[in-house]
Amino acid sequence: MSEKPTYEELKKTVFELKQGKDDLNQIFSMSLDMICIVDIDTTTFLKVNPAFTEILGFSESELLERPFFDFVHHDDIVPTKAVVEKKLRAGTKVIAFENRVRCKDGSYRWLSWTSHPVLEQKKAYAIARDITALKKATDALDESKGKYKVLIDNMNCGVAVYEARNDGEDFIFVDFNKAGEKIDNISKEDLIGKSVAKIFPSVKQAGLFDVFKRVWETGNPESFPISFYKNERLSGWRVNYVYKLPCGEIVSVYSDETLRMQAEEALKKSEDKYRGIIENANESIIIAQDGMIKFVNPKSCEISGFSIQELMSKPFVEFVHPDDQAMVMQQHIKRLKSEEIFGKYEFILVAKDGNFKWVENNGILIEWEGKPATLNFITDRTDQKRDQKEIKNAKEQWEATFNAIPDWVSITNKDYKIIQSNKASKKIIGLSHEQIVGKLCYKIVHELDHPIMECPQVKAFKSNRRETMEFKTGYNRWLEVTVDPIETGPNNKRFVHIVRDITVAKDRENELILARKAKAFSVLSGGIAHDYNNLLTIIWGNISLLREEMTDPQQAEFFDEAEKACRQARDLTHQFITLSHGAILKKTLSPVEDILNLVIKKAGETKILKLRWILKTNFPQQKSILSF
Repeated sequence: MSEKPTYEELKKTVFELKQGKDDLNQIFSMSLDMICIVDIDTTTFLKVNPAFTEILGFSESELLERPFFDFVHHDDIVPTKAVVEKKLRAGTKVIAFENRVRCKDGSYRWLSWTSHPVLEQKKAYAIARDITALKKATDALDESKGKYKVLIDNMNCGVAVYEARNDGEDFIFVDFNKAGEKIDNISKEDLIGKSVAKIFPSVKQAGLFDVFKRVWETGNPESFPISFYKNERLSGWRVNYVYKLPCGEIVSVYSDETLRMQAEEALKKSEDKYRGIIENANESIIIAQDGMIKFVNPKSCEISGFSIQELMSKPFVEFVHPDDQAMVMQQHIKRLKSEEIFGKYEFILVAKDGNFKWVENNGILIEWEGKPATLNFITDRTDQKRDQKEIKNAKEQWEATFNAIPDWVSITNKDYKIIQSNKASKKIIGLSHEQIVGKLCYKIVHELDHPIMECPQVKAFKSNRRETMEFKTGYNRWLEVTVDPIETGPNNKRFVHIVRDITVAKDRENELILARKAKAFSVLSGGIAHDYNNLLTIIWGNISLLREEMTDPQQAEFFDEAEKACRQARDLTHQFITLSHGAILKKTLSPVEDILNLVIKKAGETKILKLRWILKTNFPQQKSILSF
């Protein structure tokens, strides 16, 4: 049996217990954290320390006389009950459970709870820490991150975020923006979670990997000068700016243009971090709110010629050409109201030097300092507009030249549909180019439902070379058609038709043929007349000799008939000779009135005279009958 403690020992023990209790009470009362004892079954406070009353504003009696759930935010009651049921009443400790508790003034405080249940006592000992300020800071940081995440996704520079592994011996992708995907021709999904050295094997050889290591180890940002990067998949010039986030991650901002990305100071906050990126962007970035410019980057000053202070000193529409001010303001207001508008639109900017600049705006709705605003990415399109104007002038000059060609020129596709035509079609076929574009050429020219025989386009399609044909229209006009195949793209063959009116040339050709025939006939008739005259001379001479020797008077009648026939033959011979000298007939212009008067004179006493003639002009043939 153990010996009983002496009175002094018991007294000492009681004193130590009392001293420990006093110490605990002192800690309980002085703690800045909220300490309480809760009845697990009734979920009521059994005891609270002064921090409870100071933070929540309720007196100790007010807290002890009501169930704990009366103070819990209505959105947090269900998860809080779940913790009590599943953990505290099961004897499991609760660590870092968060909920909102109502204060006496009606506001709510965020508390982080650590609780230790003692089931034998049906009690839970809990410590709550006020994390309201931390929550607000976290929400503000998330809002800031969200705001500048939009900027990152819409900027032209690539941004990659890495996590260090193996004490800085490797760096793993944890984030990648859209511009980076475009620059490196790779998707974000193919990068996240993978080593930069494996995805971009030349990064070590180029020296950029060493920059990552130094920045991670020292925390000092570095600019990596312009260098040429090349691997099996891509190549190009890169400028990199590398810095370290407070969380330890490494950020690389890079561009494939000759822009140097330099930050003036280490980016400690997310807003400062992305401001450096914005200031080095190659396009104007403006945040507009309440009709005023709240933020501009240096590129905005470069485009407009105004300083940052000047741009932010007056309403932004004053920098817009008067003709576009109403439209720009309307687009801004609609975007603030989240109404559907154009994704991009152009307007004229009035620069400080008075010159006009064509710019394109691509804006989105954001929240800036707790209020709606528009984030605008403005690109200078002045040179592009100037080029477009030159192209338009060249097009107009080409069209003027095209329409000045006297021949009818048209372009058809492989299905014979007329795609383009000059204005000469009106002169050739009597139809304007507006009337024939979109129509089938064989319907327009030949009035058929199918291509004609020997169609030059059919031939050109098969031979892939120029084909030509001539044909006579129903109006006695000769046309020459030349067809050339052209390639405007893969499997997209088209044909250039040149139609020329060759009626005059054909008439001249026919006249030349007739002239040649007449000349040949003249030579032939002259020769015949000469030979025939020689024979006639012999015959007539012999008749004269025989007449001298004539003894029978009855023979004189026969000689007279023979000489009469010789005279007729002589006259015919003279006509041949005359024809041989003047067989080539010449056309001369004569007034119709003179011709008609001559005809009437020849007609003598005729009272009714019918005349018919055929007029050959550039118009269809017309037969006319006149009565006198």
